Amino acid sequence: MIIFLIDIRHKPTQNDFHMYHYIMSSNLPFMVLANKADKIAPTKVDTYIEDLKKEFGISFSTLLPFSSERKIYQSAVWEELEKYI
Repeated sequence: MIIFLIDIRHKPTQNDFHMYHYIMSSNLPFMVLANKADKIAPTKVDTYIEDLKKEFGISFSTLLPFSSERKIYQSAVWEELEKYI
């Protein structure tokens, strides 16, 4: 499984899109983690996630918020990872 890290606070860069297309061409399972979710208001996290899904055109794969610093949103990430372990 590929885990693709992006910054939730910013629109995807050209490099993000290149990496996304590369991952798509690999035909491997993947999830996108939108890191730094602790840097935005909790009430806005879902909106940011939906915006990122639209930017990438993701409707079939997992795109989850994440915070490596504050360790929030970890349970949903581990649930998804355990499907592949």
